[in-house]
Amino acid sequence: MVDIGRARRKPPRNPKIDTILHLPTNLEEERVDSNGNVSDKTSRNHLTLASVDDWAVAPLALPFWDQHPLTTLEKQCGMDMFSAYGITLVLAESRNPARTTCRVDITASLLYDMKPRFPLPSDLVSTALPAESSGTVPMPLFNIMKAEPTRGKNFMSVVSCMSDLNAIVALVESQLAAKCDGLWIDEVYMGLQINLIVHRLLDRPAQATSMADCELISEALRLGAILWIIWIKRQYRSYPGPSTVYVSKLLSLLSLQHGWRGTSSDPDLLSIRLWLLVLCGISSCGTTKEQTTAVDMIARAMRQLKGNSWIGMMTQIRQMPWVNVFEDPCNELEGLVKAIC
Repeated sequence: MVDIGRARRKPPRNPKIDTILHLPTNLEEERVDSNGNVSDKTSRNHLTLASVDDWAVAPLALPFWDQHPLTTLEKQCGMDMFSAYGITLVLAESRNPARTTCRVDITASLLYDMKPRFPLPSDLVSTALPAESSGTVPMPLFNIMKAEPTRGKNFMSVVSCMSDLNAIVALVESQLAAKCDGLWIDEVYMGLQINLIVHRLLDRPAQATSMADCELISEALRLGAILWIIWIKRQYRSYPGPSTVYVSKLLSLLSLQHGWRGTSSDPDLLSIRLWLLVLCGISSCGTTKEQTTAVDMIARAMRQLKGNSWIGMMTQIRQMPWVNVFEDPCNELEGLVKAIC
């Protein structure tokens, strides 16, 4: 009967499997068992997932993050997404557990555009940018709000997030001037600021199937802000997945004529649409259909500009949140657009 019972037991959800992850050489540690005895040093090329709690490891650096550890833990070890990312973060840093949980929740939600499961910890909210550092509303959005001040709650919430993106722009530019590329090594402070915005962008009511013009533009801005944030997170190596889900959704919204019919006469709405299209173009991978669609839509939208020039378009979109890390991929995008103009 004992054998029958054992045979019927379900396999563990996250089996304890050895996986090969090449750790930095300075992370070779002595294993201490539960009785306090020191055993032989474990090979620096092997890490037993079941024994993570027994190790005192420093934050991991390259080449660990170049080996796609999240994919390894999910596919090779059969782990669910939340557990895999949680272990990855524990390996990456040993800090406040509440903040680590928050980062797991926000990043997992960001991967699939889901509402976060947990509220922001109070100590994380307290790290927000001070009031004097808050950004200004991008001019195209400010002009639209001034012309039509009765827009809905969701729109105003997204506009607030866009203002915060401008604050992040100022922070990034000032830190880049001081630290150069060293800014992208330490994700902690900037990650805390960005995750506050991400949580607000994801924590919203479900969208109706049919949207009015204002709701459509609001949702497009939300998706664009998320693509913008994913780009910044990738500079810090803190976003483990693709952005395809957001590019596809945003291109679908930008293809709907009823939300953007005023672009021919409204330069502010045109600037917003071009900014969103460029974010789709630089966020698409290689020669995917999403990039082909984005390039074609950019070329058609440029014809609405006086002079039909790339320089004129870039002048327009730089009125929206913009950082210098976008310039190189934009140069590549320029070549693709000019090839069909």
